[in-house]
Amino acid sequence: MTDTPPRGRALAVTALALAYPILTHLGVHLGSVALICAALSVLVLLVLSAPLLAGRAWAWLVCAATLLTLALLGRAGEVAEAGMLLFLPPVVLYLALAWFFGRTLMPGRQPLISRLVWHLHDRPPALPADIAAYTRTLTLMWALLLAAIATTNATLALLATPDGVLELAGYVPPVSVPRTVWSLVANFLSFTLVVGFMAGEYVWRWFRFPGERHRFRSVFDFIDRMRTTFPALWRDLAG
Repeated sequence: MTDTPPRGRALAVTALALAYPILTHLGVHLGSVALICAALSVLVLLVLSAPLLAGRAWAWLVCAATLLTLALLGRAGEVAEAGMLLFLPPVVLYLALAWFFGRTLMPGRQPLISRLVWHLHDRPPALPADIAAYTRTLTLMWALLLAAIATTNATLALLATPDGVLELAGYVPPVSVPRTVWSLVANFLSFTLVVGFMAGEYVWRWFRFPGERHRFRSVFDFIDRMRTTFPALWRDLAG
């Protein structure tokens, strides 16, 4: 059966998301500027995937210019300069996500998880008090976890050897961390922590709120409901 366009786009984005950490780690481990530039090219395509698939001219121009720059960098063979660009995504991504959660905890705002659960509960006048308190705490925990991951990735990037941030700036790091260790943590362990936290919280919530179990037939039903809820949630947050 032929994929529908939305499913095809989802598969393409998923493939890019899986390819990026693998290419990054191989490039760092092998010291290959070609693989590093390939990883950065995949990242560019991933970031610009929505406007590219929508046929936005500016996105195609930015993508072409960036890929050309990376190709020239790859031909120059400067591993250190190319590798320096890899330190940013694992910090910027998790900091952005931490901010995304944290900003909803400000006075006058509804916590992100609370808003999501409100949608999953079919938008009642108000959430039960215990669920509202739990979802607010959970939003805070997500913000702290993501900020901690970003801080860890930034610290390892500073201490990485060879060609870590401090070394490239002309300083000797007080503690040396192999770049392969940075890569494993930034590209694999960080994501594993996020998935593990999500799975653990789901199990805990199953026992903490037994009355909520009837809302979803299975974990797959829960994931599907989450997926279909995101567009409405995004409109709320953007409004």
